[in-house]
Amino acid sequence: MMKRWMAMGMALCLTAASLAGCSGTKDAAESTQAEAETSAEEETAKESDLDKLTFTYVTSPLNVPTIIEKNQGIFEKTFGDMGIEVDYAELTSGADQTQALASGDVQVLYAVGGTSVILSAANGADIKVLNMYSRSPKAFCMYSKDESLTTPESLRGKTIAGPTGTNLHELLVSYLATAGMTIDDVNYVNMSIPDAKAGLDGGSVDVALVAGATAYNAGQQGYHLVADGEGLIKAIIAVAVTQKFYDEHPEIIEKLEEVSKLDMNKDIRLYSQTTKSLDEFRQIVSYIEAHISPEASFQYFDTICRQVANRMPHIREFAASHDLIFFVCGHKSSNGKILFQECKKVNPNSYQIDKPEEIDKALLSHAHSIGICGATSTPKWLMEACKKVIMDE
Repeated sequence: MMKRWMAMGMALCLTAASLAGCSGTKDAAESTQAEAETSAEEETAKESDLDKLTFTYVTSPLNVPTIIEKNQGIFEKTFGDMGIEVDYAELTSGADQTQALASGDVQVLYAVGGTSVILSAANGADIKVLNMYSRSPKAFCMYSKDESLTTPESLRGKTIAGPTGTNLHELLVSYLATAGMTIDDVNYVNMSIPDAKAGLDGGSVDVALVAGATAYNAGQQGYHLVADGEGLIKAIIAVAVTQKFYDEHPEIIEKLEEVSKLDMNKDIRLYSQTTKSLDEFRQIVSYIEAHISPEASFQYFDTICRQVANRMPHIREFAASHDLIFFVCGHKSSNGKILFQECKKVNPNSYQIDKPEEIDKALLSHAHSIGICGATSTPKWLMEACKKVIMDE
């Protein structure tokens, strides 16, 4: 047991060290500044009785407005000034989003498919649409490895995977309907977009319903495009809350409506954080370039650290290879938050801590393999201290 923990710990320290080198001083400065500002934040006058506001954050399929709002910290600043903590729940499936809204786990669905909203309302859910916008139907795709799948009839009996109650689900239904077919004519499996793509990669799925960056990657891999949403769906995306929330928190609704509009008639300056995804940043740039008014100017500043960004796949692979992950960094570290989310995406049993005392020892007994990693500025001695706590159990 001791040898296993030691080997694990050494590998983890090397993993953390390999991520260092681009913005350590920045994180350290942020931590110091955050501590200095704590007392000032506590004195901020509350403009609402809410302490926390949780938004859905959807990157797959890629929803550029939501990414821009999060990247620029617009919600954090606006609602932070009101004394409200802003959090994000990364939920892709429309069904998962509407369920989270109904349970109160999230308060704002910031990028939910119009199809999901309609189904939810039809089932009697309390839902209020604040805004709707349209995405390019071509962003919603059906990909396969089998190039013989060129018509709706060729899909009969095939295993097709994608998220239920979404624009992608609507795409499949509409495509089959052009040949008088229904979803009962295929073997439809409800899966998230990443899982559907993984099933296609592994051969357990004949056709994957994918969108945004995942669809782009499928095309880059040379997969066969069976169909996209052009002429089949309108690809409506909605911003929604519950009617109860709308009635009880008019101050939030007012602020939300003020900040949720990206004005393409004004000059735009886009800055990237050092750990942002290169693909995501490029697609944001492309979106703005395609939609900005000819009368407005647009400049972007790519400060993404290639050393960190290019290693994001490795930290995801590392997190997926262990039963339990402890991510060590300051709770206000911007780089740490982003890298921790990369771990969380592939391993739900990932926990962010900033000191050894925060390790929940109750979690250790059920884990055969435990990983420790950290932000770009996390010192090696701190990770060693966390390792020691685990080894002493």
